[in-house]
Amino acid sequence: MALIKFKESISSDPNGILLSWNTSTHFCNWYGITCHPTLPRVTQLNLQGHKRTFELANNSFYGNIPLEVGRLSQLQKFNVENNTLVGEIPLNLTHCTQLKTLYLYGNNLRGKIPTKIGLLRNIQFLNFSQNHLTGEIPSSIGNLSSITHLFLTHNNLEGDIPQEICHLKSLMIVTFGINKLKAIENQLSGCLPPNMFHTLQNLQVLELSVNRFSGPIPPSIPNASTLLLLALSYNHFVGRIPSLGKLHDLHLSKNNLGYNSTNDFGVFKIIGKLY
Repeated sequence: MALIKFKESISSDPNGILLSWNTSTHFCNWYGITCHPTLPRVTQLNLQGHKRTFELANNSFYGNIPLEVGRLSQLQKFNVENNTLVGEIPLNLTHCTQLKTLYLYGNNLRGKIPTKIGLLRNIQFLNFSQNHLTGEIPSSIGNLSSITHLFLTHNNLEGDIPQEICHLKSLMIVTFGINKLKAIENQLSGCLPPNMFHTLQNLQVLELSVNRFSGPIPPSIPNASTLLLLALSYNHFVGRIPSLGKLHDLHLSKNNLGYNSTNDFGVFKIIGKLY
């Protein structure tokens, strides 16, 4: 039923990918479907090496994500990136509590990130980039205890980074900003959570460029010993540049920063690129 509803919500399928999805054909014989070897139950849509996968990326699908997707309680991967899907992120999607990968990148989704996003406690990869999402990043994001990759770039998000992000000890890559000026960009503001570099001990990439962040750069950055890329360009940071540990890439242009005369960039141990 969830798959039929999904097909009904697609108003354009120029490649005829879903033609076999009809009630006269058993769903185990639908294109892209794999069923359990002994039970009449869908386990995969397009083979991606996961136990239960919904993979419809890189097509020309247009329409809404149907609420019925929330019935797929055992779904582990949902990927509809690079389509032209519209509407809001359905709240029912947070019922899929076994999700490990959620890719909505590159669509025309609007509205806010659901406040109940924190129910997806098994999520590891979350990518909502390149949509038209608005509002604040919900504090419930701090409940995503398994997340390692978090991408929210190229939206219209605003407000602070919630302090609760400091709870995500598995987090490795965070991109809330972009590396160059674009027509669509977030407008996140406020100071960085002062404890984020104390607690995010696995953080490797922090991309916050082209936003409205202000205040000082937290002096605790050297505590993030795994940090390789720090991008803070095109913001409103002020004060002195602290000792930054051992980085491969540092982007600090277009701020109001200075540095202590006793500390040159050699002391910062930057290896690679400095922008």
